[in-house]
Amino acid sequence: TLLSPHALGQAPDAPPLTFAQHACNDVLRLSIGGERLILKVYNKPVAPTLFTLEERLSQHIAAPARVLGPKRLRSGGGLMRVDGRPAALYADVGDARLSQRPNDLTRLAETLAALHAVPEDVARVDGLPPNYDVFERQLVLTTPHDALHPDERAQLAALSAEMNQREDSLRPETLPHALLHGALHRDHTALDEQGRVVIFDLEKARWGPRLLDLSRAAYLAGYRTNDEALSPEKIVHFVRSYHRRLPLTEAERALLVPLLLSAGLHDLKSLHQEG
Repeated sequence: TLLSPHALGQAPDAPPLTFAQHACNDVLRLSIGGERLILKVYNKPVAPTLFTLEERLSQHIAAPARVLGPKRLRSGGGLMRVDGRPAALYADVGDARLSQRPNDLTRLAETLAALHAVPEDVARVDGLPPNYDVFERQLVLTTPHDALHPDERAQLAALSAEMNQREDSLRPETLPHALLHGALHRDHTALDEQGRVVIFDLEKARWGPRLLDLSRAAYLAGYRTNDEALSPEKIVHFVRSYHRRLPLTEAERALLVPLLLSAGLHDLKSLHQEG
């Protein structure tokens, strides 16, 4: 059913469709008329204008980064639905992945900087979520509460109180804004044949303070390393690599550490929910 011509929105004169293999989580490798393609089926609702943004970025971003624009079918459209969910076809760039080595972390940081450097007239697309709400008034620590020792809860409570005292400084309107990815990490990227970093999964993209994107991406670069071991050195390396490409302002540098801590607290909650 998933691969039926009707589900793919093909015109009657479309070339033959051949299933190649299941790649990962709602991603299928296909061959249509001999062309290798990826079918991405989105798990969550996305704004239709997301695909307009991808097409713009595919034309604008150059090395070291690349965004894939949706492929248009003969029937004229690029967006389709599979079992009620939005989906689109993209070029198949292969499975080459970034490593945790310093040079690949540098490439990943420079890729984020390239995304943030996209001009506003290209990046601002109507229909995307208007806000990137990460500056919460209270950090939620109740979810993992029972899984923590009393001394750990006390330390996190003290850290949460310190973060709340800083909340008056966390004013997004005073920080440089950019197009945010929302969750950039190694699993949302790949390397194409020319060695460019391909950015995937832009469904969380929106316009907002770029420091939010940097702090979360740097945290994930230093923590979600497949062994759940924190590496402050990787975080520092990532931030420095970004800063060399796109310098941080004084205000951003003052808020970076609090936002890294905030990313850690949010991730603690997520890890507990995932078991």
